[in-house]
Amino acid sequence: MTKRLVILDQGLSQKAGHYFEYDYALALEAQKQNIDVHIYTHKNWSESFDFITPYFSVSIGSLGTGRDKAHAFLAKLPKSVRELLYKPARLFYRALTEFKAHSNNQFVAEIAQLSLNSDDVILIPNASYDDALNLAGTDKAFNILFRQLPQSRSEEKRLMQLLHKDHTNLTIWTDTDDLTQWLTARGLKASTLPIPMHVPTLNIQPATPYTFAILGPARSEKNTQMMPDLIRDFEQELRDDKVVFVVQTTCIKGQIVEPIIDKTINELKRLVKELPNIRLIDHELSQEEFYTEIAQSSCLLIPYNKERYQNRSSGLLVQALLCGRPAIVPRETWMAGQLPSELSRYIWDNDLVKTCRNVFNTKPDMTAIQKEWRAKHSARKCINLLMK
Repeated sequence: MTKRLVILDQGLSQKAGHYFEYDYALALEAQKQNIDVHIYTHKNWSESFDFITPYFSVSIGSLGTGRDKAHAFLAKLPKSVRELLYKPARLFYRALTEFKAHSNNQFVAEIAQLSLNSDDVILIPNASYDDALNLAGTDKAFNILFRQLPQSRSEEKRLMQLLHKDHTNLTIWTDTDDLTQWLTARGLKASTLPIPMHVPTLNIQPATPYTFAILGPARSEKNTQMMPDLIRDFEQELRDDKVVFVVQTTCIKGQIVEPIIDKTINELKRLVKELPNIRLIDHELSQEEFYTEIAQSSCLLIPYNKERYQNRSSGLLVQALLCGRPAIVPRETWMAGQLPSELSRYIWDNDLVKTCRNVFNTKPDMTAIQKEWRAKHSARKCINLLMK
């Protein structure tokens, strides 16, 4: 029987974003190599399957997540009350869900119900430390991909417990060398997988005038709330038709908008009425539309929260460099470490306005960088590592 690739992605709930792009690229490359692909998604997946040949099943994630439960609770409240309870509700439901998932082994129980073959290569591309601990020592082999550091004391505890439990059935991966080194230093053997992305063939040049774009769902950890002040500082350039700002203001489907982001979106709508050359994207972008926005930009804005993204990857940075576009990223993060010396001025420290002004109207030669990144983060390389 030929090996098949089985992806269990409880984070895959919509046809957009990093989770989808990751799984989509792997599936396309597997098809090219005549590898059968079977993808299980989050229970909320409701998209059509006509965009890809591999078979999808909606089975994973019946427990839901703390985020899902928190947003369902908040949706029933008046807006004024919701703003007060937003953060504590999310923290409470996250802690509750972590506890229930660990005590019930729900994810393991769901996997046990799937039709898995003994020689399947099983990848969990959005694994939690809890998932890894619960799957350690079970009768199947799993490829576990961690994307970030433990985000709570309970997750740190799970990691320590994993080290003292038989986890020989687990192959541990991360998507950044930084996280691989962090885990290895704590005694967990890990390796780095490339971040696969399928970039459509686009022959699009950056738009004129100079275009700054911040894309992806509007969220506080991505510092979307910094955009109104940044735009105001470029008021004269906007009026003189020297610069354009593109801001995606859509939020994650099915979730309550964070209060600070709700306020930011309203501020941006007011700015659109006051100033020219501001374009807000208030609808879901298709894959081709998303890459077109990247290709038309002069510079991607990725001023993400440094603490959250210290060892964490950014799919948007990978997409930007694969398209040959520079990006502003925070210092002392994995993202900053990926930029070659010729893009050092794109590293943001504390003053985002100053960084934007330092790169305003610059047009670095991205040819060699683009070529290097297309080789480094090819889906073929990723598939070959998984299936060997």
